[in-house]
Amino acid sequence: MEHTLISEQARRWAAEPFERATFEVGRNDILRFARAIGATDPVHTDAGAARAAGYRDLLAPPYFPYVIRMHAAHLADRDRLEVDGSATEDVPPLDVKRAMAGETEIEMGVPVVAGDTITLHKEIVDIYEKVGRSGPMAFVKTQFTFWNQHSELVMRERFTRIYR
Repeated sequence: MEHTLISEQARRWAAEPFERATFEVGRNDILRFARAIGATDPVHTDAGAARAAGYRDLLAPPYFPYVIRMHAAHLADRDRLEVDGSATEDVPPLDVKRAMAGETEIEMGVPVVAGDTITLHKEIVDIYEKVGRSGPMAFVKTQFTFWNQHSELVMRERFTRIYR
């Protein structure tokens, strides 16, 4: 008998829509991120330098949308968290013991500037199973799409998590 990890319950979970999250980008958000990653270009830390370079305010360093993704993902009440701290709605109902990161693809769009309002749309775009040397594995591909207040794409990330 073939073992299948992905139940109908898991398929229904994958089809459920996630709530969109909105994030108002402030100068302090950009300053903290720039300092945290060691970004020293003044366009990230000095509004005058950013304006002189053609931006309307501080320019966020590349990959700043991760701040938004992490902020949105970690604003769950304690009763909605798993033992490992993951939001319950982010964990598929699979009979597995391990999870690991798989492939990540990133598409960059327009830059983020202080004062932008970014909306994050998260969706499960695929769930499938493969059998490897250690047995069956479930793959869950999630897409995170970030748009600014002008409906311009800021970043799209496709992230695969592997469960076994």
